[in-house]
Amino acid sequence: MGHKHKAQGEAGDADDGPGTSNKQSPPKRARSTSPYSERPDVNDMITEDVEGFLPKTCSDDAEKAFILSYIVQTLSTNSQWRDDLNLEFKEMSYCENAISKEAKLGNIVSDCFKTSDWKPLFKDPSWFNILFMGGHLYLHDRTSDLQYFKAAFEKQYRAQEPKILLQTIDLYGMHQAFYNRSFPIVQSSGMGKSHLMDHSATLRLTIPFNIHQEVKSGKHYPPSDGKVRDFLTKGFNNEMEAVKRPLAFLQALFTETLAELQDHPEMYKKGKSKDLALDWYKLIHQGSTADHVGVERSKFYER
Repeated sequence: MGHKHKAQGEAGDADDGPGTSNKQSPPKRARSTSPYSERPDVNDMITEDVEGFLPKTCSDDAEKAFILSYIVQTLSTNSQWRDDLNLEFKEMSYCENAISKEAKLGNIVSDCFKTSDWKPLFKDPSWFNILFMGGHLYLHDRTSDLQYFKAAFEKQYRAQEPKILLQTIDLYGMHQAFYNRSFPIVQSSGMGKSHLMDHSATLRLTIPFNIHQEVKSGKHYPPSDGKVRDFLTKGFNNEMEAVKRPLAFLQALFTETLAELQDHPEMYKKGKSKDLALDWYKLIHQGSTADHVGVERSKFYER
């Protein structure tokens, strides 16, 4: 059996033989996966020279906005920070608008200024996604909440291509017998069902219509195709008509879609289905607003 002795120059025990101790070394700390940890330390970049250009106080919104803008400008000189930061915060006016609408943002800027520790500003989960380019702070006047959702829909789709959905669509296009070529998408409200379908329509030729019911108070987005909804859901004289009318609608829908495409040969002559899908998407969404579908789409369903 071996024996232990103090190793020279070390404070702990060293074992010079096959000892029987069950003592284990502490586990290694897992490498952080936070994007923040991969960038240069913010406090190393905001040096005393940089702070020398800042106001002597941070008491009103104008001073807070200037400080925030200058901090972001300084960090953006580093490529690792610049690639990820929301560079709109380099603009003084943008910072003023942000702080006037979000007092807590101004407060954390003030706290960081007092301690000369800028890490909390970029680590606070309340502001992390806003200060970095992946986030979005809606700073314009909200005459309607629908404008906010419309703007969100028109931003670049942040997830990868919806592979499962597209694979299902492609599977239904094969020569196989299916009881019903349809699928439900079940999620809570606001989780992205409509946006998923809207983005998929830029990748696969889609004939969109929204039969969302009318709401007595408030509004919803995306807007409904009211005439389509009423045709498919109202005014049936008997059960047989309730069956025949949707079938007649689908037959007319495919016929009119083909006719519309033939009126725009430049679309399908490109040869790629993805190009055709995107061109058709742009055509059918022309003139759309937060409250109404586009003019081309309305005319299409009025035929």
